[in-house]
Amino acid sequence: MAKEIIRLNQVDFIYDNEFVLENVNISLYRKEMVSIIGPNGSGKTTLLKLILGLLKPTKGSITVLGQLPGKEQQVFGYVPQYAQYDSLFPVNVFDVVLMGCLKPRTFGMFNSRDKNSALYALDVVHLLPLKNRSFATLSGGQRQRVLIARALVSKPEVLLLDEPTANVDRKTEQDLYVLIQELSKIYTVILVSHDLGVVPKISDRIACVNRNVIMHLKSELTGQSIQEIYSCSMDLVHHVNHSQRKEGG
Repeated sequence: MAKEIIRLNQVDFIYDNEFVLENVNISLYRKEMVSIIGPNGSGKTTLLKLILGLLKPTKGSITVLGQLPGKEQQVFGYVPQYAQYDSLFPVNVFDVVLMGCLKPRTFGMFNSRDKNSALYALDVVHLLPLKNRSFATLSGGQRQRVLIARALVSKPEVLLLDEPTANVDRKTEQDLYVLIQELSKIYTVILVSHDLGVVPKISDRIACVNRNVIMHLKSELTGQSIQEIYSCSMDLVHHVNHSQRKEGG
């Protein structure tokens, strides 16, 4: 069995007196690729933020390597769904990636280890030749790769990607999925995606989110069955609960 990294036990999250997530019981393991799917507003991003420690559960417990979320800051690399940036700000690709190294009391101070980590992260996402290019001049897909490199520069164990292929063309989307598959060989990857045709092909397990969270092994879902989850209430879909990873799964 692979080592457990993240555990959510009987987790509820309530916002404005309404359940966003209810009775979530899942475990995530080292070097597996887990995709999170579900309708808009189903709680996918909330689930990521709970894992990161940006939100606290209303009920239940969450542990990351046996500790509360946020205690092990370098466990996670996070690429949010919408990254804000000033297109007029004069910053190059290398500097954007270095920003992922920032820690309290070290603002503006990057040592050789930080710089080498940034070069390594750019190499991993296949953008090292563009390290001196202005970030504002990059294509949408290139910018997304830079943001992934920024998330990787601290050498995390877990990479969380919230809709990384949103607002890019189909060819760029396909290239990003190839990259994500490459990264899943190095890191535990948690991917939020609406691409129902790709998710079953690249994931080890799939988390179906709609207030509750049900885990499926990759072999249990096809593109057609996931379409059925979206086309009707998830309460009407029969799920086999695989909150705990099967041996060899």
